[in-house]
Order: sequence, then C-alpha cells, then structure tokens
Amino acid sequence: MKRKLQILALMLTLLLTAFSMEAMAKDKRTVERGMTKQEVMSILGTPKASSFDQTGTRWEYIKSKLLDPYDVYVRIEFDNRDRVVNYQETIIPRQTGNQNNTIIGNPTDEFRRPYPGFYDDCLSENEFTILYDRMNKANFDDNRMALLEVACLRSLFTCRQSAQLLKLFSFSDGKLKALRFMARQIVDPQNAYVIYQSFTFDSDKDKAARIMHEMQMR
Repeated sequence: MKRKLQILALMLTLLLTAFSMEAMAKDKRTVERGMTKQEVMSILGTPKASSFDQTGTRWEYIKSKLLDPYDVYVRIEFDNRDRVVNYQETIIPRQTGNQNNTIIGNPTDEFRRPYPGFYDDCLSENEFTILYDRMNKANFDDNRMALLEVACLRSLFTCRQSAQLLKLFSFSDGKLKALRFMARQIVDPQNAYVIYQSFTFDSDKDKAARIMHEMQMR
C-alpha cells in the first residue's frame, strides 16, 4: 500500500512538472500590439468573456497556475480592424476561507481609448494635407488612383479623410475603386455615412456600403 502511494505521488509530481513546463512554454509567447484575434487565441485560447462597442472589441481572460497563490486577469482591446491596441494584466489573490478577493490594480474604463473618434494611428492633418494636395494636382484619375494605392500600403484613414479623397475622383466607378483600396485602412467604420454622402445615386451608396462591410470583415 505504501509502495502504491509513493508511485502515485511520483506520478502526480511528474504531471505537475509537465503541466508547469507546458505553461512556461506558452508564457514565452506574449501578446503584442498589432496582433490579430487569431494570433491572440493561439497564445491565450478562447476568451472567458467578450464585449464590444463603437470603438472596438474587448476580450477578458483568467490565467491560473496551480502553484501560484493568485490568478492573473487579462484584458485585451482590439480596434475596428481587429488588431490589438491595448493589453492589461491584473493580479487577483485567490480566495481562502472567508477571505474576500481583492483585485490589485483594479482595471477601470480609463483603460479604453481616451474617447470615441480618437485615432492616433491614422494620418495626421499635416500628412493628410500633403497627400490630398498631391492627388488634387494629378492630371487624371488614373494618376490619383496610383498615388492613393501607394498611400494605402502604409496609411490609415478616418471616414472624413476618405470622403475628402473620394471627391477628387470624377466618376462613381473611380470613387468605388478608390474606396476598395481604402476600406480596410479606415479606423472608424461606424462613421461610414460620411463616405456614402460622397455618392450621388442610391445605387452607388449601396455599393459603397457593401464594400465597407466586405472589406472590414476580412
């Protein structure tokens, strides 16, 4: 009997060691700014809770280790392109007996972006003015399109900025093509109505809405 207990104790120790090593291996992979939801899930798994509003999505996790006297509460913020913009860890001591849990560094809504419409990653007004002036001075829509295509490789836009650029194109087909380039680079799709106002006909507004929906979902 004693021999069996010793074997069980050894097996339990080995299992705990293996579990700890696996957890340590996972811990080496950290969530970083700009990661996609898929990349976050490959590191932390499925979130325990999720929520969203006009500025983006929030995921919440609880990370636990058997030998630690606390849990780690993790909150991750994604922007409207489903990219990580904020990450916060909070230590939560585990409850023992009649002791109540106390959260160290209790997370608050101040963790969210300062206010809706604050987008520090998009083109500054000065940068946008330079792009707008260059496109405005271009002789043909094809030349404007080429400038816009290059800008979309490394720039993000607000809906207001996008609408201003669309007005530089002479025809609806050109505007819709330009919108396809910009749609995934738009940081505030909830304001897309500003873009739709750039089109005269309802049919073109419907096409623009479909483009925004399709590109934002990719």
